[in-house]
Amino acid sequence: MAIISVISGKYNSGATTFAINQGIYLSQLTGEKTLLIDVHDQMYAKLAPYLLEKEHFVGLDDFINYFDNKGVNVLKKNIDACINVCDQNVDLVAHSTVKHLREEHIETLIDSMGRYKNILFDLNLNNPVSERILSKSDYIFLVVKQNRYALSELHKDLEAHSEKLHIVVNEYHDNVKMNISTIKNAIEISFNRIHKLNFDTNLLNYLNDGKVSKFVTNFHNKENNYIESLKVISTDVFGLDTQEFKKEGKNRWLTRFMRKE
Repeated sequence: MAIISVISGKYNSGATTFAINQGIYLSQLTGEKTLLIDVHDQMYAKLAPYLLEKEHFVGLDDFINYFDNKGVNVLKKNIDACINVCDQNVDLVAHSTVKHLREEHIETLIDSMGRYKNILFDLNLNNPVSERILSKSDYIFLVVKQNRYALSELHKDLEAHSEKLHIVVNEYHDNVKMNISTIKNAIEISFNRIHKLNFDTNLLNYLNDGKVSKFVTNFHNKENNYIESLKVISTDVFGLDTQEFKKEGKNRWLTRFMRKE
């Protein structure tokens, strides 16, 4: 099991969109289950509206209630009551607030999710359990725009985790002053840990229509700047073969979306 953390650089950095699409892409590549866990304390960054069509969802609030009031043994027997099934291969632990989360919650949460090949946290650095999540992570992605000063400050906050840190530069443009070379020199990080995330108008349209979870499925075999970026990251960071998706994972997704539409 791999634990992945995606951190937002600041408002509108694109981290939540990246977390969703990278999680879906990993599931399709491997044909294995991925669990998305939302521990972002900003209202604008919630995962549930992008992945669930229903207004009522389960997640961290239910998990904390079981843990605090009924005990760990009862919690583990009822762990499915805390998980939203978005698809056979991608599930979600949502939240309405993270202010009651404690480190022991995170430890038990990870320990209870052994069925998943990948666990992907969407978080920021301001909530009380961020440091515990980062210490448990195998990979950390900091998603930023091309702003040198914001990046330098955020990188300082993550120095303790530098060995597993990757910088994802969203909406990357070569002609902007803060390019890959500038980033490398500014924060002293190797080139292979800086990744371009190319802008794509199709993704913007899917976001505006509330259909971001369909984006990877519909564009995985077409020429697309954003998908190409996910392919490079999946190869360079996770060492995955992106030439073709696992048939099982791909067919499950296509069956689901054909059924819905």
